[in-house]
Amino acid sequence: KELALHSDKVQTTILEARNRLGGRVATLYKQPGDDFDGDYLPRSSSSSPPHQDPLVIHSAKVNGKDAATIHHDKTSKPMTCFDLGASWIHGVHPDNPLTSLAKSAGIEYIHTDSDIMFTTPGGVPLSVEISNRYWSLVWDIFDRAREYAIDNRETIPESYSFLDWLRQFLKDQPTKQKKDNNDPKDVDQDLNEDKDKTDDMGMDEVDKQMVLKLAKYWADENAIPLDQVSMKYIDAEEIFDGDHSLVTNGFDRCVDVLAREAALSIVQDKNLDGEHGNGTVQEMNEPEYGDESSQIKVYLENVVERIEYDNTEVRVFTSTGQSSNQQLFRADVVLVTLPLGVLKHTHKNIFYPALPERKQLAINRLGFGSMLKILIRFPTCFWPREQHFINFLPLVGPTATPSNQSYPCKKLVSAFGLNDRQVEALTEYLSDLANYSSLMPVTSEPILIGYATNRAAELIECLSNDEAQMMYLCHLAHYFENVFSPLECIPSLVSAATTGLLPQSASWPSWWPRSKAVMTRWHQDSFAFGSYTSIPIHATLQDLEAFETPVAALATTATSTSNVLAVDVDEAGDCSQVARIHFAGEHTTSTRFASVHGALMSGQREALKIVSTL
Repeated sequence: KELALHSDKVQTTILEARNRLGGRVATLYKQPGDDFDGDYLPRSSSSSPPHQDPLVIHSAKVNGKDAATIHHDKTSKPMTCFDLGASWIHGVHPDNPLTSLAKSAGIEYIHTDSDIMFTTPGGVPLSVEISNRYWSLVWDIFDRAREYAIDNRETIPESYSFLDWLRQFLKDQPTKQKKDNNDPKDVDQDLNEDKDKTDDMGMDEVDKQMVLKLAKYWADENAIPLDQVSMKYIDAEEIFDGDHSLVTNGFDRCVDVLAREAALSIVQDKNLDGEHGNGTVQEMNEPEYGDESSQIKVYLENVVERIEYDNTEVRVFTSTGQSSNQQLFRADVVLVTLPLGVLKHTHKNIFYPALPERKQLAINRLGFGSMLKILIRFPTCFWPREQHFINFLPLVGPTATPSNQSYPCKKLVSAFGLNDRQVEALTEYLSDLANYSSLMPVTSEPILIGYATNRAAELIECLSNDEAQMMYLCHLAHYFENVFSPLECIPSLVSAATTGLLPQSASWPSWWPRSKAVMTRWHQDSFAFGSYTSIPIHATLQDLEAFETPVAALATTATSTSNVLAVDVDEAGDCSQVARIHFAGEHTTSTRFASVHGALMSGQREALKIVSTL
């Protein structure tokens, strides 16, 4: 959009690897009463056609229309949506540029602050008061961690993790004699009195164990294990004031409004051969945001294979699913928005000359974790109806509550017929702070969205949709025992579902899903290789800052342009050098990383740089 405002100075072409706009912003829609349908497969040479977008529905219909059309046909009728990627506005505030964009896009959102917490299988959840008390304790400790990082930045080793600090912090806290942990008035009064007088937080041993478990929220939120979170830079992300709100009517509306405001013209290359412009270009009818006079053309399904640059121009080579030949695009400047996960996998093969060492180190050291989402639609709501989130505390691993019962429960594993891969994924999931969001308070539909991060997400992604759904059902059965009983009826139902011989729906139990699960696979997606960026141990804030500096090219000899050296512009030593390679995306901002608003702000930042230098 920023470049479109300066079309008199800049001619812009967008190369998009996917067959849609949006990247890690993707939304699936359905009408009330219908099912989400379609298969989400990772792109690979063995299972999918080349360059197939793993997050676009194939051969799916919604009310008789192609799902791809529904994606751009957001009518006034109420629709249920599932945001496969970004789904939150982190800080609804005038200073957040995403707030005004969301308003322009007609985005609807809610502030979600209600949750319920289960500590053990088969037990009753904690009261809201007790749950809130524990979360308040955890947020207080997070604040203290940030203060510690600010006050001790120079002395904290880069190898020191948040988990290292947390364990030491809890060890240093006096352990109070346990009173009545079921009375929120007693524990809150006790906690507040102690905090007013000393640095003592008034925690008993149960409190400390709860903090260790709930601290895994930080691992989930940042898609990085706690023992990998950098303590030195735990305060690096600057948070906008305002509510953290969940978008309820589709985050991709933001993509649509940006495309319209920039008057993008979507084109599709057919049988291109050699340099761009020598082949046939066909205008696509759907979607179309601009007209033939549009200054910004978008070429879908153009996968960047190589970026060559020198002190005169940039040459971008792409491949498409329709041709084995490469296409060549020439430019004065290139703005690279490849996700960090893609850069980690490809930067050594894409850039010639190779990127400056500073950027290569940043690519290798920064973290890029995965968050998985799975949507399961039930016939009835068997969980607390008014709560937005359901949290299940870790059952296995070092923070689990000691018990004579081993997990996962062998009887449940047997009843659901889980294979070894499902059991491995479930075991890993049970060691995390497992959480679900419920659409009951949002759309009044009995839909649960399960989340997983880190190794659990990677293991679950290796399962089929049906296998993953059974694994999640088995997980829920650990806690909602009455709903899933008697266990004896489960094996025959699972077997019938596997063979496609399910009886009439009237005989299904109340918990049996009415449609196939929809699941994301961002880790396996070769156009993403993950979800968002983090600062792990051994990485630094300067690694993020490295992307804020564009790259220039210097000839190493006066007579040859084939010998070219890449340098950061601030190190070129010659202000006449033109920056050829710019970077934007959520991984390229040192204070707003891992967010949509960070990606948006980084694009605006680089667009202004480009306009000012051309």
